[in-house]
Amino acid sequence: MSLPKLPLRISERKTLLVFIDLLLVNGSTSLALWLWTLRDPWLTLSRGFVLSQAHWFFFLTVLWLLLASVNDFYDLKVANNFLSSALTLLRITAFMLLVYLLIYFFSPR
Repeated sequence: MSLPKLPLRISERKTLLVFIDLLLVNGSTSLALWLWTLRDPWLTLSRGFVLSQAHWFFFLTVLWLLLASVNDFYDLKVANNFLSSALTLLRITAFMLLVYLLIYFFSPR
């Protein structure tokens, strides 16, 4: 039994891809903040803590969208081809990891 295809226009498909990516990026940022509070006994996952780190949600979302746009990640020809999509995702993720590591090692504690 196969799933029925959604009758979406091209613009709606691209919007759906972007929306899912934004959910995943912000969900990952939330998970990282939660893990941070688990490692530091002085922190709790509170509204105040999340609001004090809100700049990360903005920065990482903008960075992801910029990298995805530069790498044509939302081009439906790329998204429709598994190998091309996986390689593009790997390239974007590697660059994001590099940025995370630079932030981690060069930012004040």
